Amino acid sequence: MRITLLVAVAAAIWLSLAGTALAQDERRLVDVDGYGSCSIYEIHDAEGKALQLPEHIQTALDCPSLRALSPGGTLLLLDDGFHVLLHGLDTGDTHHIMDLEENVHGVSGALWSNSGDRVLFSSVVQEQGHVTKLHMLFLDDPAGFWVASKDVRMNMVCGSICAANPGEDYWLEPDGRVGYLTWDEIPYDLEGEAAVRYVVLP
Repeated sequence: MRITLLVAVAAAIWLSLAGTALAQDERRLVDVDGYGSCSIYEIHDAEGKALQLPEHIQTALDCPSLRALSPGGTLLLLDDGFHVLLHGLDTGDTHHIMDLEENVHGVSGALWSNSGDRVLFSSVVQEQGHVTKLHMLFLDDPAGFWVASKDVRMNMVCGSICAANPGEDYWLEPDGRVGYLTWDEIPYDLEGEAAVRYVVLP
């Protein structure tokens, strides 16, 4: 397992996460256009109007593999093809969460905890024997937010990119563990019965 300690900006992030969000709860990530297998997204408010986002965030919303709003609608987790970013919709701040490996073949959609203090996502690196990686971002540590990562052999599919399905191939358990589907044989026996495994991050 690799645990990376990030800069201590958790206080501002947590205030954004826990702040007043009646209107923010109505924010939605909307697929507004597309080309090929790509979709272009905007964030709309309760009235259906697109939020004005910084140029680098709106550019990243053009065909992102990873995109997910926090339960309160104040934070956006996404990738720009090279990095995973966390953008505060109320503060306008963007934080670099982690670099993606050069040979990554896809980053999967995120699962936020109900409290919004953790978010789980995954990535796929085919050259390492079809290895998928689970990543958990922790937002509630007073010392700073940080990411825990672990290599696992998890079910995934490949098309133009490779991805695992959040909520189906991996999920958050109420006790804090991460569950995922796996096959012991590589390449995967997709016609066989999947096994369920659990891991704790960190």
